Amino acid sequence: MKSNRQFDFSEAKRSHVPLLISLIGGSFSGKTYSAYRLASGIARVNKGRIVFIDTEGNRALHYAEDFSAIHAPFLPPYGSLDYMAAIDQAVALKPSVIIVDNFTHEHEGPGGYLDFAETEAESGKNSMQKWSKPQRARSLLRARLQTLPVPLIACFQADEKLDWKPVMNRTAKEPEPMGETLAGSPKFAREMTIRILLRTGSNGVPTWESKLSGEIKSIKLPKQFVPHFSGAPRQITEADGEALARWANGEQMVKLKWSAAASAHLAAMGASLALESLAKVSDALAEDNTLSADETQRLAAALLKRHSQLEGTSK
Repeated sequence: MKSNRQFDFSEAKRSHVPLLISLIGGSFSGKTYSAYRLASGIARVNKGRIVFIDTEGNRALHYAEDFSAIHAPFLPPYGSLDYMAAIDQAVALKPSVIIVDNFTHEHEGPGGYLDFAETEAESGKNSMQKWSKPQRARSLLRARLQTLPVPLIACFQADEKLDWKPVMNRTAKEPEPMGETLAGSPKFAREMTIRILLRTGSNGVPTWESKLSGEIKSIKLPKQFVPHFSGAPRQITEADGEALARWANGEQMVKLKWSAAASAHLAAMGASLALESLAKVSDALAEDNTLSADETQRLAAALLKRHSQLEGTSK
């Protein structure tokens, strides 16, 4: 027996590829606001509305005056098929981008994956059988994400976790810190085009490098995106969403460019060898009204980094 299905073969060319973005972070990390900023940039390119699927008790509405979006409250149960239904209904609105905040509930929220398995156990299924239906439902949701016709931004909670395996294996007396680790199914995280870790209190500034095992798994920065996100630490902005959308539509990913004025400020920072001279750079930056809001923000981050470097050498 064989299939008679026919397939189309053509020269490989990136054009309108799926764009799945995850923002992974603890409380007060700036996930929701950063998701809005990314979505706003994507909407500039794809020319459509933002649809926000909100599992967080209407928390997305805190920023209703700052961003324009179609909002849908998502209450329990948080089953995989409920998420798929919400996403499919959002797709039907033909948006430029969909935000789902928070995706962690699919795993551990009321009516989510773990609850589904316990319900199956209560109905008489054994310890193996109880996972069959939850796993099938989750597989359907994963398959849907892989074929979404619009970009999706998924927010995940992150929790500080410890690795007890070295203690159990008697290779260490204390558990090893894993850092801020994704709470939820890693299977969804693996589907993401890019994974952005926002540590607790980071105010939307990503962490791209870590030596902690849990955080390493929460970060994914493919090589095509490295030029854009390299440089001094800075907040996620609309420019990032715009750049990611253009890449998904077939354009090249490029490093964010500086204006001549911004480049001059950056060079002055590098040339400053003492905190006193850096203070003069800071004053000049504050008085410069020719810079864009994005450049001002990035220069402020660079200034803070240079200040820390000089402060360290003066001790």
